[in-house]
Amino acid sequence: MSAERFAAYLAAAATPALHIGCGQVILDGWLNIDLAAAHESVVVHDATTPLPCPDSVFRAVFSEHFLEHLTLPDGVQLLRECHRVLQPGGRIRIATPDLVHLARLLETPLSKEAAAYSAACAKAVGLPPAVAHPTIAFNLAFYNHGHRFLYDESLLRRVLLECGFVQPERCEVGVSADLLLYRRERHGAVIGDEAMNLFETMVVEAVKPA
Repeated sequence: MSAERFAAYLAAAATPALHIGCGQVILDGWLNIDLAAAHESVVVHDATTPLPCPDSVFRAVFSEHFLEHLTLPDGVQLLRECHRVLQPGGRIRIATPDLVHLARLLETPLSKEAAAYSAACAKAVGLPPAVAHPTIAFNLAFYNHGHRFLYDESLLRRVLLECGFVQPERCEVGVSADLLLYRRERHGAVIGDEAMNLFETMVVEAVKPA
């Protein structure tokens, strides 16, 4: 069934673009896929299995706060699949928690941003402000939300290069030189706290060689 919907989308799309692990976020004009469908337009597909489409068919691939839900081997395999299905010159954009930023929760003195993030994490899981502590926020990043593996920028760059991509570069949230990938992040709106999103999130883009 997912193969049929992939094929139908690719036959109709002027600029094919793949959104992996879309959750509640539906990008217009994109093929939005997830393990469960939050909307009838979402194609149900397990991203730990091969993407049911030919090579070199998508102009762009985007994933936001999804890669960390996979084990490292499954994440690497997914990025290899993304490389396979991207057109030469196509671009991938990955938004995921930044382990280096999260490690700043363990620094003393705590920065204003880290303190605010700690308080927001406590509130999000129903803890009173008096219990808020950066160690709680740090643990939640690893063990809450179904997370399986967290990356830092260095590792994500290395994995992308190993999977065949070139020119990995860090971008600001919402910022891209590629208009197809510009202002795609929605995680801040989903969690209802853009400051939390900006604290924890890194965005890396890379290109499939032409």
